[in-house]
Amino acid sequence: MKINDFLVSSHAQYRANQRAITMDMIRDTLNFGTLVHREGKKFYIMFENSIPDHLNARYASKILNTTVVVSSSNKIITVYICKNT
Repeated sequence: MKINDFLVSSHAQYRANQRAITMDMIRDTLNFGTLVHREGKKFYIMFENSIPDHLNARYASKILNTTVVVSSSNKIITVYICKNT
């Protein structure tokens, strides 16, 4: 499975399903989230100030703090919602 130009690993798909993170949430986090480089990986994080105004409030509260971890080869490794941001 691919989202934008990113290949989604089976582990990321499993974790997304387990954590109720939709493919739309992953896509929006990649498109609008803040990119942080750490530990040789790219972390796309949906901070409050990253959320576009056109998203409805309910979805915005659901996507807040969604984190997508991407390898150097543009493969989505895992996804989670970080409660400590």
